[in-house]
Amino acid sequence: QPLNLFNLTQRHTHNAENFIRYATGKDKPWFLYMSYAKVHTALFTNPEFVNVGESDYIDNIAELDWSVGYLLDLLDELGIGDDTIVWFSSDNGPF
Repeated sequence: QPLNLFNLTQRHTHNAENFIRYATGKDKPWFLYMSYAKVHTALFTNPEFVNVGESDYIDNIAELDWSVGYLLDLLDELGIGDDTIVWFSSDNGPF
């Protein structure tokens, strides 16, 4: 199966959205681990984020910001934002 990196962040984000909507409907505690694959090294840039910033790296940070913001907005839309713990963490990169 060929590796398809195109729209990887968008696909993960929408999969996370589907999970959150499903899990919230169950009215039980749930856990979602969201790992972003290409922030440290800009492997590619998805078309909607090309030239958003001054470099490929900044374009990828903008994509990450979109995803996190999208999911935080979803939590608020579902009325669970104030009852949900969001833990955002990162390491120091590849160098």
